[in-house]
Amino acid sequence: MRMLLASLTFSFLACSESAAPGPVLVDSADGVDDATSVDTALPGDTVSADTSVSDTPLDTQRPDDVPAGTEDPAGLWLEDADGVPLGLLVRRGGDDVTAGRAIYDLVTVYHPASGLFIEVTMTDAVVRYPPNTFFQGGSCDIPVGIGVGPCEACKSAWGIGFLHGGKWYKVRGGSPFEVRGPGSVLKGGLATECVAHGTSNAKVFVVDPVTGAAPPLTLKAPLRFVAR
Repeated sequence: MRMLLASLTFSFLACSESAAPGPVLVDSADGVDDATSVDTALPGDTVSADTSVSDTPLDTQRPDDVPAGTEDPAGLWLEDADGVPLGLLVRRGGDDVTAGRAIYDLVTVYHPASGLFIEVTMTDAVVRYPPNTFFQGGSCDIPVGIGVGPCEACKSAWGIGFLHGGKWYKVRGGSPFEVRGPGSVLKGGLATECVAHGTSNAKVFVVDPVTGAAPPLTLKAPLRFVAR
């Protein structure tokens, strides 16, 4: 009986030892020495960087004929009759109730290279002015700013742009209003009449000429939507 119990005890211990977890042996043919344990990182573990892995950015794997960072963003674009792109569609139609605004013809587009937001009518490809664009002189000569309205605490927005006299202008973004003495104003939207506006205390968000990348100066009507 004692011999039988001893034999059973020995067999149990032998089975227990063979089932216990231990290091995983990897064949040397895989590039790891025998008896080397392979650890698996768990959440929260600190894993050292593998310096043998290349740090080459993925951008360098682009085809040679597509330089990195030069592609136009994909989306619904507005282009003229000759295929000249103006920008990405932001909004179609105005948001007021003025009958003359032709809300289904007026669109807002974003020109990625310059960061300008532009309003333009599609049938005639005319870039429209922001509401109450003020000018030096009595004949809408040099733009000085756009009207603030009654909000004393408002700041100007980035990227509002318009075309005047063959030159692009943009609002000085993030700035408070300044008091100017303009001599004339364009009401904006579809309005094209230059109105005398002699005052010394007009509150305006100042505009500056665009330097660097800018939208095209001329467009051929009509404009059209193109998915690119």
